[in-house]
Amino acid sequence: MNYRLHAFGFMALDILSKDSTTKTSGNYGLMDIIASLKWVKQHIAFFGGNPDEVTIFGQGSGAGNIYALLASRLSNGLFHRAWLSSAAPVITKTTAAASRDNQRFLNSTGCPSVACLRQLNAKQITLAVPWYEVPSWSFQNMLDLPNEMESLAAKVVIDGYVLKEEPMETWLERGRIDVPLLIGSTAQEIDFFPAPRDIRYSTKDYYIEYITSKLSSFDDDVLRTALMLYKTNKSPEYQFTTMVTDVRLTCATDKLATAAALNFRSPVFRYVVTFSPSVPSNGMGYDYSASYAFHGADSLAFFGSLEESMDSFSESDAAFQRNLKTAVLSFVKSGKPQACWKPFPQTTALLNHDITVTYAYHVRQCQFWSENGLLKYGWIN
Repeated sequence: MNYRLHAFGFMALDILSKDSTTKTSGNYGLMDIIASLKWVKQHIAFFGGNPDEVTIFGQGSGAGNIYALLASRLSNGLFHRAWLSSAAPVITKTTAAASRDNQRFLNSTGCPSVACLRQLNAKQITLAVPWYEVPSWSFQNMLDLPNEMESLAAKVVIDGYVLKEEPMETWLERGRIDVPLLIGSTAQEIDFFPAPRDIRYSTKDYYIEYITSKLSSFDDDVLRTALMLYKTNKSPEYQFTTMVTDVRLTCATDKLATAAALNFRSPVFRYVVTFSPSVPSNGMGYDYSASYAFHGADSLAFFGSLEESMDSFSESDAAFQRNLKTAVLSFVKSGKPQACWKPFPQTTALLNHDITVTYAYHVRQCQFWSENGLLKYGWIN
């Protein structure tokens, strides 16, 4: 479904809140999704669908939006299963805090009032977004290791209307939308466009030098332990994209899945895609082809589009695509992926040309990043 994006969908500003009937601003994109789901509930029977068997799917920011909807009373009864692929798992800022951050946008427009903002055209609004001053608006800093002074913008906010509080807090108070969940991520999410782009051709020495430059703003033990946990046993590209993925997404996604498993009556299933394409894949459309388990590999496989992103397609590639599609369709139909795959945290499934299960994925790494406070730098919706 379509919904408004960036400033059109998620710009929180005090002057917009004061002009609103709900006295809030931002989260317009979430309201669009809720309106669409209401339409589906009212009309899907006319298309042969069942309004009581609606499964929603989101990838990346879309999955982060589902995370928010799972804590919003406005989405109660609108869906019955949810598949979250590479969800942006950090939703912590209030409308007031986001509004302070977004003064850069307001200053750039030169507008002193809501009436002035409404006179701007789409191009003027887009150009006013602080894409470079606050890199998380453009997502570019999310493809690299964080630094301690990193400035993080918020898209989805705690506005008191769509979201009363942080989603996990709502879940603790039994305010969740309790439906079966399939929560997935890929092992090297950023490999579709990593920073730096030349990491593929780098040496071990360059890898160590680059990691040192990025993590030097943190405690010395952070750098030392990170280099120990992510030794260049494979390639600098593999280790770097794995490290950034763990910090930015994998470990926070495990935290999300753990909170859901503890507070939902419905089952929660967790998977990590460990599949590496037989030849590099340009599935995300950037001028960089992924060698490892890149962001979107699971959604491409489900929709049968993985082959289109590769120069050749092996039986191993086809087996991954079949396995992924079979698991997801089983979840959609029955609420569980397949018999050998137990709910989280009993097992985490590793999806490749075959499906294996493990008790947990990257436990030591995630414990380390969590204990040192770096999970707050996770992907922001």
